[in-house]
Amino acid sequence: MTTLLQKDLKRLVKINGFDYVVTLSPLTLKLSLKGQRRGREFAWGDLVGADTPGAGAGSNSNAQQSPNRSAPDPRSNCDD
Repeated sequence: MTTLLQKDLKRLVKINGFDYVVTLSPLTLKLSLKGQRRGREFAWGDLVGADTPGAGAGSNSNAQQSPNRSAPDPRSNCDD
């Protein structure tokens, strides 16, 4: 059984050796470097394509990228 998301949920993840905080809220998903306030934030409707019901990450071209693709250095995108 799944539980309705009613408040923020934060989790730490390691991506390419860097610590990130993923925050899930009822309205958005946010990914930021640990210790940083700013990060990338996405509205749920933007992720699934608000115009197309059922069009989730599986139909997104980003989901089909090669897993061997190297990620850019996250420190170069810090807005602080």
